[in-house]
Amino acid sequence: GKLVPGLATEWKVDDTDKTKWRFSLRKGVKFHDGSEFNADAVVWNVDKVLKQDAPQFDPSQVGVTATRMPTLVSAKKIDDMT
Repeated sequence: GKLVPGLATEWKVDDTDKTKWRFSLRKGVKFHDGSEFNADAVVWNVDKVLKQDAPQFDPSQVGVTATRMPTLVSAKKIDDMT
């Protein structure tokens, strides 16, 4: 199938580290409560299911979410939209 981007406008493997991906996030996206979708939101949500010492860690969502991204280790903000 063909991937159609929704939350990211583009993505690519990092030129210096082939185990990392860089995503350019779509501007203007908002959550249902009106808050902005940005790199902080991505990191917060990844930590919610992968980082057990994160305050927002939710073990009840690990099985549903983490299993869909088995090779994801962490997320890091480069700037607000990367």
